[in-house]
Amino acid sequence: MIAAHAPGVTVLAGTVADSLALTGSPEARTVSRHWLKSGRLHERVATELRRLPDASVRSLGMAAMADPRDAKAYRAFVRLLTDRLSGDDRDGRYARMIDAAWKADSKSRIGYHIGGKYSPASPRPSYRRSIGRPLTDRTRPAGDVPLLVVIPFRDDHPDKRRLRNLLACLQSLHDQSCDRASYRIVVVEADTRPRWGDVLREHSDIYLFAQDAGAFNKSWAINVGVVNAGCRAEILCVLDADCIVDRSFIERNLERFQHSGRQVHLPYRDALYLDAQSSGSVIQARCARGEPGFDLESLRGFLLRRTMGACIWLRADIFRQVGGFDERFVGWGGEDIDFMLRLHTVSSVDRYDDDLLHLDHGRPEMSARGVVARGEIAALSWPADATIGVIAHG
Repeated sequence: MIAAHAPGVTVLAGTVADSLALTGSPEARTVSRHWLKSGRLHERVATELRRLPDASVRSLGMAAMADPRDAKAYRAFVRLLTDRLSGDDRDGRYARMIDAAWKADSKSRIGYHIGGKYSPASPRPSYRRSIGRPLTDRTRPAGDVPLLVVIPFRDDHPDKRRLRNLLACLQSLHDQSCDRASYRIVVVEADTRPRWGDVLREHSDIYLFAQDAGAFNKSWAINVGVVNAGCRAEILCVLDADCIVDRSFIERNLERFQHSGRQVHLPYRDALYLDAQSSGSVIQARCARGEPGFDLESLRGFLLRRTMGACIWLRADIFRQVGGFDERFVGWGGEDIDFMLRLHTVSSVDRYDDDLLHLDHGRPEMSARGVVARGEIAALSWPADATIGVIAHG
């Protein structure tokens, strides 16, 4: 018998189900490079499942892995396995599967979430259906503001999903509980040409085009936004274009700076990377229906645990104190970790437990060959007095 100690048998059964769902989900291989380090651990759980003598548990677990989007199969497997874990385990096969799942979970930066009301038939709105009404001069704040939200962006893909995501992000930022005059939003499009300039000028407070023919340089685009926004702000929010936020997002995070010693914070612990259906559902709910928040029970996605970046709030003088983002990072990954490490050397960094939702977009599958090597950039080596955000970028 497996003792019903903490974590309880239901938690343990859910841990097994999560491993099976991750193993059966192609998206898990694209959402993060961390799959390269933990994928084999999760796959071992499936191996132990196949060795179970109980055909009912075995077949239901295999069904849940074969279709990870089936919330009913997931819940049914958790219920059945919970029942079995409360019984006799004379040959230790359940214990070996539990041990494999617990090791995979404890060593993995990727988690799994599927709500009981999730439906794989949810809508997938196009970018045109994500566009709200353009801003007018009356709704655009002018001059200096307490907060500047900086969003780096590029979308040169035919499906326009990143553009769809950005427009949904912008619409959620315009629909906030606080005074609209308290913040401005700057979008920096770093690309070969102002591909989406006409649309983005209408839906952001400040649009900047930064010409760059190379791979997307997120660090440089962020620095461009901070340096060239044309206004001063005490607080900065660096936000990924694929994030969508609730209605109290700005008010809640600005209020946190009213407490003593608050300098830098990440408003979330784990980022929820939504699948395609959940992304469509969230966009419809938040942007089309104007709902103030999110129903996690209706969503499915992959948790990136204690990740850095995506949404960083900090005082503007601290951003300048560390020299902004390291512009030597070109391509995907690494820049957020470096930036946070440098922030830790000069400031206090807090972390909160808000929900952070990341919308789906196309990704290449991660592989050992596809990971960008960053070894040539020494940690903490970006000079604090570097000249940053120069738009005439080479």
